[in-house]
Amino acid sequence: MSYLSEEGADLPTPDENASMKILIGPENVSKALLDTSVVVASYDIGDNMRGLIGVVGPTRMDYASVTARLSYFAEGMARMFGKKDLPSKKEDQKT
Repeated sequence: MSYLSEEGADLPTPDENASMKILIGPENVSKALLDTSVVVASYDIGDNMRGLIGVVGPTRMDYASVTARLSYFAEGMARMFGKKDLPSKKEDQKT
């Protein structure tokens, strides 16, 4: 998995109109990822910036579960990075 840490690695990104992208096996551009699946979700950070979160796994994985979890995490990241003043944990517990 050292490929993922390489600078300039050709990692998949969802299209502008989509929030998620799934590449299975040979759909991956990199030879290092040919035997894997890559699922990537994007989230808005604000100021026209987007973040990415993804999973690299076997080609036979539970895609429904992975995409649901990535969507959940991407929404959380968007909320976390999109707001400047997040309530503290104590304030969350009061409501």
